[in-house]
Amino acid sequence: MVLDRIEADRADAMPDEITKEKFIKSFFDPLTWSFAIMFLSSTMATYTIGFFSTIIIYTLGYTEAMALVLTAFPYVAAAVSCFFFAWLSDKTQKRAPWLAVQNCITLTGIMLVGYAKQPGVRYFGIFLTNMGGSGCIPGILAYHSNNITQHSKRAVSTAVIVACGGIGGIFSTTVYRQKDYPRYIPGIWATVACQLTMMTLLAINSYVFARRNRLYREGKRGPLEDTPGFYYTI
Repeated sequence: MVLDRIEADRADAMPDEITKEKFIKSFFDPLTWSFAIMFLSSTMATYTIGFFSTIIIYTLGYTEAMALVLTAFPYVAAAVSCFFFAWLSDKTQKRAPWLAVQNCITLTGIMLVGYAKQPGVRYFGIFLTNMGGSGCIPGILAYHSNNITQHSKRAVSTAVIVACGGIGGIFSTTVYRQKDYPRYIPGIWATVACQLTMMTLLAINSYVFARRNRLYREGKRGPLEDTPGFYYTI
């Protein structure tokens, strides 16, 4: 039953062979790199919280032990947020708008972490940053999966995307430097730049997908992703 539904949805229930030509086409597809850069942008924010939240909380005046305890609560909030936005995306059949909302949540949070004066407000900023960034990670993977057909292309593009996610973690460790302690302002703005980059790519993708869907619906272009009846998810 599951395979029948997948076949009816995008005609790729059974895996196709990965050839050199398919690899090159998938690897150099602009959409592959669009999703990869968005994934890098979202993992950069979550790695920031993972690597540096304990240090940031410690600068708020808490003991080392209490800083470690307080690090856990933003992840509880992030789990709730992930489930909520996943439900909302499935309910509305939209991905990009809700990813953009989570980018805005991350932006708000990271600015509070960097510039708020009150310790409680900065701590709340960690909550928002983690909620927005953590929700974008599965959201981007789902967004990518919804807009790709053929197992071969999915295998290649997923490898690129996940690799770029790891680069996001490396990037995070290079911009949050010890000499910028305790506010880490350059790192804060690097995180902001990542979120703005992702929002820009979401806007571009949404325009491209909507235009291609419209042209295919009007019979002015061939099947999308070489799959008759397939439409992009915006």
